[in-house]
Amino acid sequence: MDELLKIIDGGEELTDVIPFAHVDLPDELAAIRLHFSQNIVCVVVNPDDDSLTIGQSTPANTIARPSLKSKEPWSRAIGTQVLWAWHLTNHQGYVDGLQLAFCEPGVGKESVVVQMIGKASTVEVSTVHRS
Repeated sequence: MDELLKIIDGGEELTDVIPFAHVDLPDELAAIRLHFSQNIVCVVVNPDDDSLTIGQSTPANTIARPSLKSKEPWSRAIGTQVLWAWHLTNHQGYVDGLQLAFCEPGVGKESVVVQMIGKASTVEVSTVHRS
């Protein structure tokens, strides 16, 4: 989470989102690499317990897939900053989720909230909506 704190404190904007697939399962996401103005953060699923780790490197035995920056929900986050970040812990005590609230630079109002969950050895991405 230290990597994300540096990005949040620096007000860095998201510039690209690169998914990484398992070599043996090319349609299953093993990691997502978030490119910011000056730093990179990788969200990686542990296939043993589906927990998520945040670091700077992608796992071995994965292949980069085409950028997701023009796909939902990421297209709404490109050019914005992370306003809030949460680690999510499941009922078994594993940190298996990360939630990021993005906002327009200098505005402070959320534009999109993206949630990444480790499930069945993959990273699932969804959008959180307020009711």
